[in-house]
Amino acid sequence: FVGILLLLTAANIAFHLARLGAPLGAPNQYVKLALYLVVFIVAIMAGRVTPSFTKNAIPQARIRMRPWLDRLALVLLALTFAVYASGAAPQLAGVLAACAALAHLARVAGWDPLCTRNQPILWILHLSYAWIPVGLVLLACAAFGVVPEVLALHAFGAGAVGGMVIGMITRTARGHSGLPLQVGGAEVFAYVLVHLAALLRVLPALIALLFFVAVALHGYLPGSDHPNPAKPASSAAGIQSKKLIGAMQPTMKRTPTASHPANLAVAVLRLFC
Repeated sequence: FVGILLLLTAANIAFHLARLGAPLGAPNQYVKLALYLVVFIVAIMAGRVTPSFTKNAIPQARIRMRPWLDRLALVLLALTFAVYASGAAPQLAGVLAACAALAHLARVAGWDPLCTRNQPILWILHLSYAWIPVGLVLLACAAFGVVPEVLALHAFGAGAVGGMVIGMITRTARGHSGLPLQVGGAEVFAYVLVHLAALLRVLPALIALLFFVAVALHGYLPGSDHPNPAKPASSAAGIQSKKLIGAMQPTMKRTPTASHPANLAVAVLRLFC
């Protein structure tokens, strides 16, 4: 992890220099880079401890360790984050993210996550890792302008990192203090809250975005109430939430009531994105 820690240090320094006016680009890009590095640490660490903890606690668990898949998943994850952070080839980053999502989904599926459903101290690790392929799918969609990038950041930060942190600190606290590796209601409640927070950061915005697209497309369908809607700015960018909001303004002006579905969808998009 020494190299990753050095990169985190460099990202931290670059962030502060950019905030002070150095010509290093937007400071926010270094925050995202730091998040990608932390997610990469989680992927490495979880690949070592999650199947091991599961096998030790549940001997009958059908754990399939495939070193080639572990290496492939980590390489694809590193390439995805490197290309996406550079901003040089967003379409390539999207393809890499989609491939990495499949690799990490296959990886966590090989750890027999369903066998841990009655042991919260274990399923918290599996569930938290599952947010990595979810975040990668959202990152791939963001690269092609389908969803806002912030949804992927929420999946990585709140879901993968937040869930893995709460899962590991509760396990470590009990293990190092000589207590049984079994959690009570308070810990399970904390697990649920963390993942519910991640879900609430991602799911409502996705639902609102899909609903907003449906409302926008309604004006183009035969027999709709708006036969001549304004043409969106572009077919690709019009899918993104902020540009969709601008493209929908003519329709919203024709139906100015606050309860109109388009206005409600816009309000949710602005809240979460």
